[in-house]
Amino acid sequence: MYLCVEGDGSERASMMKDFYAHALNGAATKFKYPDIDPQCMASLETLLGREITVQDVMFQLLYALKDLGSRLNMEPITDEEYTRYDGYFDKMIERNAKINQKMN
Repeated sequence: MYLCVEGDGSERASMMKDFYAHALNGAATKFKYPDIDPQCMASLETLLGREITVQDVMFQLLYALKDLGSRLNMEPITDEEYTRYDGYFDKMIERNAKINQKMN
């Protein structure tokens, strides 16, 4: 999910569309990249017609989750979670390295 809170949503969408086009470079992939139509994208700030910040949205989201019965876990992550995070982080670094190689 992509959520633009403040600024020009269509400008950011154009940038994302260009990024995906450059990354794909016409190649077939195992998964489908999102179709991006910058003309249909706007920030929450634009849609609501008032100033809003990322921090505002974060707090509103946390309050909404709390109202739905969720709780915020402030405990440190477990060894298992850290190991999983480490693996995901390494995969992201490898993926980014491949993308950078193709761009050069």
